[in-house]
Parts: sequence; C-alpha cells; structure tokens
Amino acid sequence: MTGLLGIVGPFVYVKLAYEKPPPPFSFDNLDRRANNNSRDVPLPTQWVVVQPASAAYVIFADAGGQSTRIEGRTTIISGTVGLRAGHFLESAGFDIDLMSTVNSNPLRDLEFRAAVSENGEFPVASISLEPGNISFQARDARARVPGLLEMHGVAAPVPFDVSSRRVGNAIELSGSTLLTWELWNIGDPFAQLDVREAPRLEFTVTLVPKM
Repeated sequence: MTGLLGIVGPFVYVKLAYEKPPPPFSFDNLDRRANNNSRDVPLPTQWVVVQPASAAYVIFADAGGQSTRIEGRTTIISGTVGLRAGHFLESAGFDIDLMSTVNSNPLRDLEFRAAVSENGEFPVASISLEPGNISFQARDARARVPGLLEMHGVAAPVPFDVSSRRVGNAIELSGSTLLTWELWNIGDPFAQLDVREAPRLEFTVTLVPKM
C-alpha cells in the first residue's frame, strides 16, 4: 500500500503543478464580466438629458498657414431618449439654444447667430434621431443613425455619427453631422474665412433614467 501511495502521490502532485493557472486579476477582466452580465438586464425605456451637456458648431479654417479649430459652444441643451428591446435606440430629441453659443471671437458669435437664427427669429436647433442599431448596454458603441436637424425653420434629413458609453448608472451620448448651410436656407456665416473642412454640429449629453 505504501508503494501505491508512493506512485499516486507524485502523479497527483505533477498533475496539479502543471494545471493551467487562472489568469491574473485585472480590473479590465472584472469590468468585462460585469458588462457582459448587465446585458441581460433591460434598461429603462425613457431617459432624460442632465448636465454636463453641450453642443457646438465646429469648423477648421486656415489661420497663418495652419488649420485652426474654431467652435461656438453652448451648454443649454435639453431632450429625451427612448429605448427599445431593453437597450437599442428607439428615438431621441434634443433642443439646442443657438443664441447662447460662445466663441473666443465675439464678432464671430454675432455673425453666426444673425445668420442661423435670423436675428433671433429661430433661436433653437432641434435634433431628432430615428431608431438605430446602437446598444446602450455596450461599454462603447458607435453607429450611423438617420435623423432630422431643424434650423432656420427648415427640417432637413441628415445622418448622425453617434457613439454611446455607460458611465455608472448614466449614459454619455455623443453625435455629429455635417452642416451644409443651403439645406436650411442659411447664408454661410463663415464665408469670410478660408474654411478647410465642412462645418459640423456636435453634441454630447449625459442621460439618466426619467423619473
């Protein structure tokens, strides 16, 4: 019997010693497991915008031979988002206060507001996003989503490049689209600049479940 134990003992030791060890502990692994498990839990269907949130027009213009980013930003943006099937985008609507955009050049602010809002007659830009294949359960998701952008009294269909990510119990949603001023019957507010790229409208909002 002693001889048998002498044979089995080393065999068991060798087998255990060469068993593949578990992967080292990592916060990335922990986050991935938590994120995968959360996909089985449906999210609330209605979400609302809270701060921090912002929207901006962005252009790249030549300044002394270099491409310079110029933007006018506002934090006055409101809206809601609806989800379907537990986590996919169903709809979204945001209102942006164009009269509160701030640029480093006050004169440029005045020119932009005068052209886009027709001197205050159309002070708000409204974004509507249609159903899209972007999951709000994903840790980091991106998609191109059809939508409408209403400015200057005209609602024009435009695509939005949208991304979302979970931040605790909130969702950060960002989007952008090209601005072709003719679509909204707007005279180019930056005609005096040597613009290198098409202007863009960008937004980033924080979403929390609607109570």
